[in-house]
Amino acid sequence: MALTLLKASKDSLTLRFALAQDGYENFVFCIAHRTQAAKLVRDMIDINTFCPKRKPLSQHGIDSEKLLVMSELSDVISFILDQKTANFLKKYERSINYIHITDHYSNDRSEDVSPMQKLAHIKRIATFSFSFPKDAEERSEFILFSLSLLDRLRRFKLARDSKQKSDKNRQRITEYIQKAAFALRQEAVQAKKEEMRRLEKEQMYKEEDPEKQRRWELKEAKREQKKSKLRVKQLRVKSM
Repeated sequence: MALTLLKASKDSLTLRFALAQDGYENFVFCIAHRTQAAKLVRDMIDINTFCPKRKPLSQHGIDSEKLLVMSELSDVISFILDQKTANFLKKYERSINYIHITDHYSNDRSEDVSPMQKLAHIKRIATFSFSFPKDAEERSEFILFSLSLLDRLRRFKLARDSKQKSDKNRQRITEYIQKAAFALRQEAVQAKKEEMRRLEKEQMYKEEDPEKQRRWELKEAKREQKKSKLRVKQLRVKSM
């Protein structure tokens, strides 16, 4: 487990842990302050994909008006929100920005890449973000809580139904990625064909032999006719 200290000041503390791929169960989980939750759902692809629904912690027996929970699996909530965590959340409710634990973290912000393509390059990450720690002792308590929770999660095992749901969700994403990759390859092949036809067309316009031009135009007409018949056939199949 590797720790990156993303931000530390008198006003905030953000910790990011790179977790071992085979050391934890597969799930996406997040607790966030109300002011942070909507942004996380919008910006974090894994949360948006696996658990976009925000629920108040009060629905899980913790008296909190400011914190929301987003979880792919219900038994992850039950395990994480034990009495120790509940006490910590109630005590430091004002300081918690978010706690985000995921096996599908992607920090690719490129607008040229689709969300599904971004999910093809993922990491297992846990991020803990706190604001306004009063002193060094409080910052230490935030760090110790983060380490303790991750240590507990190493021993956590999903129930059979949750394991099946988790596997099914990831299989669905894998299939989407494969389909997206196939579509991109098809688009690249089609673009290459169209470029070759464009160059061929330009060459024919420069051709001085009228017979060659006539044969080429005949070939193009047959090709367009074949494409038209194929489109009609596809439309008929779709309408059945």
